[in-house]
This record gives sequence, C-alpha cells and structure tokens, in this order.
Amino acid sequence: MQARTMFVAVAVMLLAVGTAQAKIWSLQDDFSTTSNPNGDWSYGHSDNGFTLYTTHNSSTWSTSSNEACIWKNLGGTNLGVLPGEVALHPALHGEQSIARWTSPLVGSITVTGTFGAGDTGKVDTLIYLTSGVGAPQLLFSVYDTPISQPFNLTPLVGVGDRLDFIVGRGTDGYASDNTPLALTITPEPATLSLLALGGLTALGLRKRK
Repeated sequence: MQARTMFVAVAVMLLAVGTAQAKIWSLQDDFSTTSNPNGDWSYGHSDNGFTLYTTHNSSTWSTSSNEACIWKNLGGTNLGVLPGEVALHPALHGEQSIARWTSPLVGSITVTGTFGAGDTGKVDTLIYLTSGVGAPQLLFSVYDTPISQPFNLTPLVGVGDRLDFIVGRGTDGYASDNTPLALTITPEPATLSLLALGGLTALGLRKRK
C-alpha cells in the first residue's frame, strides 16, 4: 500500500513539474484589453510609483489623457509597430509606461526579449526587479536610444517579486515613442527540479512519522 501511495505521489509531482515546465509567459500572447491586472501581468505607468491603467478600448490601456499607454497592434503596421506586437508609449511630463510581471514561483527564470526600434523617437528602456518591500534592482538599462535593444536575463525570484519593463521618453521629447516589447519568461529547469525534490523530501519525512 505504501509503495502504491509513493508511486501515485511521484506521478502527481512529475505531472506538476511537466505542467510548470510548459508554462511560458508571453507579453504578446497573454495581452488582454479587458482585464488589468491580467493573471500575472499588469499594465501601468510611473505616476506615484506604479499606477494601473484604467482607460481602455479594443486595443489599448492608457491614462485618462491618452498620453502614456500600452497597446497591441491588431491591424497593419502602424507607427513602427508590426501586426500583433505590443508597444509601450511614455507621456509628456516624464511618466514612463510599464508592463509588470508578478512572480508566482520561487527560483531562477529566463527573461528574453527585445525593446524594438518602433517609431522614430529616442526612448529609455529599463528592467527592474523588486523583491518584497526592498529597493528596486536595476537589471537592464539603455538610455536615449532610437534602435532595438535585446536582453537575456536569468534572475532569481520569489513569490510576489515584480519585474517591471519600462519605456520612458528620451531627450527628444515624448512624441514618436511607440516602442514594441517582445518578451517571454520561462522557469529554469533547476527551479523545476527543486520543486520536485522538495515534494519528494516532504513525502519521505511524512512516511517516517
């Protein structure tokens, strides 16, 4: 009976690990124009730290003044943004546009993507990691750039940690600053192995009692 219980428990844990391994977060594929927050994603701007966008239509979340925004191109190429791409645009008075991912797991993740060239303006491109109530940690920054900026990061995260992907205006103002953001987040294999090992260890301790 104990062997059967152990077999079932291991099978369940392997299934859970396989499900976690299959989980890939994609800003483009996961984007919603009806929900904010949207699962582990939220869309906002830098007024008072981080403020959720509340104004939206069929393709865009924005401030009430429609200056800072994040939007998905549902039509043809527009303002340097290709069909299907998600783009961020900062505001006149310096408010940055932010795509935020909140971690549901503990461990190492791979964060890959590109801040695209988009429209003709210069922008600041930034990625911050914030753990708990600690100070934000700058993971990536390129300032005043008119060209594409790729990134490939492997930070350690805990449940509730936030990754902020930020577009701010450059020295040429905020006009023509639509910036596509291609972004995927994937758990590292070691993180999944630790999840399975932890489950097996806990099961073994239960059996000894």
